[in-house]
Amino acid sequence: MTFHQITMKTYYQTRILRLFIAALAVAVAGNLLAAEKGAPGTSPQGAAFAFPVFTPPADAVRLKPGDDIQAAIDRHKPGTAFVLTKGLYRTGNLKPKEGNSFYGELNADGTQGTICNGSRLITNFQTLPNGQWAITGQTQQNGITQFQKDDPRTMKGHERAIYVEDVFLDDTFLRHAANRNALAGGMFYFDYPNRTVYIADDPQGKRVEVSFYPLAIGGTATGVIIRNIQFEKYASFSWLGAVSAQGHRWLVEGCAARLGASQHHL
Repeated sequence: MTFHQITMKTYYQTRILRLFIAALAVAVAGNLLAAEKGAPGTSPQGAAFAFPVFTPPADAVRLKPGDDIQAAIDRHKPGTAFVLTKGLYRTGNLKPKEGNSFYGELNADGTQGTICNGSRLITNFQTLPNGQWAITGQTQQNGITQFQKDDPRTMKGHERAIYVEDVFLDDTFLRHAANRNALAGGMFYFDYPNRTVYIADDPQGKRVEVSFYPLAIGGTATGVIIRNIQFEKYASFSWLGAVSAQGHRWLVEGCAARLGASQHHL
């Protein structure tokens, strides 16, 4: 087997979750990332599980939610280890240096406490006369995924599943409506030319997120290690994942991905 980049979209990875639960190290030139569709700390079947514990080096640089991870990477020399303390990090497109390692922290019950989230939290909405809600200023357009118009996933009513952006209402996927006139409850419509997302569900009192970053971490550095981090809500292409390496000898252990683009579009 040659060591070429191995990248798989989370849609195709649900069957390998148990390998990661068993702390299988994927030491290949690319990444093979565990994926789950359920809540954090649960398997696809809904059963709770504990992730393996990894101890970071004593001299690791500790970061907290709100810190600029890329700035920390840039400030430190290659080979630096980083600890992402428990909490939510809205981040993406991280480019590590040679030999960087990244450690998350676990909760007391063994579930992952460090979460990297590729979406933006939406707090400002415009109420429209027709009962819809508008979210303006959405400049992201990461492109069209590998699903083409003859793919069954783009069947009638799902034509816009080819776009990788998603909207989440309290951690629930909204389906991308074929057009604004087709918009109904449980759906959204992204008007890319006008940079506006429309939803039919009342967002008041709910957490609304729109996926923004196409990946969490990637690049050409070699010898990168990632452990005990959960990745969620990235607008990844169908042939990529939240972690996408172009360098050699990446090691991903005790990680999981959920709520990624394309794993839900049917």
